[in-house]
Amino acid sequence: MRKLQLCLTFFSVFVCTAISYAQNNVVIEGYVFEEYNRGFLNEVKITVFERSGVYLGEIQSDTIGHFSYPVEANKTYVLQYEKKI
Repeated sequence: MRKLQLCLTFFSVFVCTAISYAQNNVVIEGYVFEEYNRGFLNEVKITVFERSGVYLGEIQSDTIGHFSYPVEANKTYVLQYEKKI
């Protein structure tokens, strides 16, 4: 019985943490496409910065040009993109 109680306690803490995380974060997502909507671009490197210039990370668009990156809510971010031709 003690083992089950510990598992349930851990599960409750995990669920509360996950809910808290979900409320404080959002996902930046979109598609990268050519000018005049001539088609989506795959393998575009997208670098994410905070507005202050602090580097957060890099992602790459997939085969249909889609990208997503989790960030904190209620902040402003800058995305820089690069495509090798």
